[in-house]
Amino acid sequence: MNTFKIDESQELTPVKGNNNLWIHHINGVPQNQTPSKLFKFYSLNKYSIEAIKDSYLYLNNPSEFNDPFDCTYNLIEEKQIKSIAGFYVPIQNNVGNKGICCFSTVENNPLMWPHYTNSYKGFAIRFKPDFEIHKDPGMVNHRLMRVIYSQNPNKVSEKMPFANSYQLGIKLEHWSYENEWRLVVDKTNNDFRKLRYPKDNITEFIFGYKFFELKDEKEIELQNEFLRMIKEKFPNVPKFTMGPDFDSFKLKKTRLYDAEDIYDFK
Repeated sequence: MNTFKIDESQELTPVKGNNNLWIHHINGVPQNQTPSKLFKFYSLNKYSIEAIKDSYLYLNNPSEFNDPFDCTYNLIEEKQIKSIAGFYVPIQNNVGNKGICCFSTVENNPLMWPHYTNSYKGFAIRFKPDFEIHKDPGMVNHRLMRVIYSQNPNKVSEKMPFANSYQLGIKLEHWSYENEWRLVVDKTNNDFRKLRYPKDNITEFIFGYKFFELKDEKEIELQNEFLRMIKEKFPNVPKFTMGPDFDSFKLKKTRLYDAEDIYDFK
């Protein structure tokens, strides 16, 4: 098979000599196979603080995602649900033997910050695009893959060598603003959720512009806990803020050169 048509403008073509590797094309143009940068967005809470402190990425089952079409079995011809009796709609993306962690290649998208950082009260982290992870008995292997966006993707046979990656990497066009790459982990057991990495994988901290304007007592307590932790563990990692630009209708990333100013604990 020379090509697989995803839709009218996109296709997959196999790498010569290796039918297990396929290149994504849009209107005939091959897309990058590796990201130049990766960002992950967090709300400020005890779980995000723990994740940074203990250097782990939380692996979600696709059934926990906010998009019910993400990783749906219905992309596979042999698993497609033809009809449903009554009002019960079964979950179509419960893939327990896979763990997924999502990233974006864009740090200044005005939709990502309100959606994933509690309206700029949280933060984002920049990771090395070729970051390492620690081996774990709960993991078989892992791969970093680019998400493909399509309004009406064709279904694929499970016999195709890329069928599993296709199921895990297709999203509706509505989500294209996320510019997502995802780390997919094949797991030995469904309970394996924390994928650990060296702390050197983190290269930037970016605070939402409301991070330093918190008024709620519990939020301030979390803020101080987080700032103490990164001061101790990541003293030399650059810090930035992200907020509205004064001169244009877009977000602006600003370096905190005098980083000690952010450690004024209340």
